[in-house]
Amino acid sequence: MVSANTSSRAAIAWAELYPGLALDPPLEFALSEHPKDLLRVNTGELVFERLPIFPLLIWPLYKGFGIYGLYLLPALAGASID
Repeated sequence: MVSANTSSRAAIAWAELYPGLALDPPLEFALSEHPKDLLRVNTGELVFERLPIFPLLIWPLYKGFGIYGLYLLPALAGASID
């Protein structure tokens, strides 16, 4: 689920399913205390605020080559370093 982000930054926020929601309704234990935590609580939902760039780049390779396509982008990136 894509929801609007109400923080001061303009970004896409992806709502995540939290399996512990029945035991932790206020989402108190869903987050770490690290300042660069990947997840945030926004209007009672656990959201992932970063755009998943690697999965978006790898998706066409996966669709075209199947499971072997998952290894192509990392291999090409590693080969281009030298």
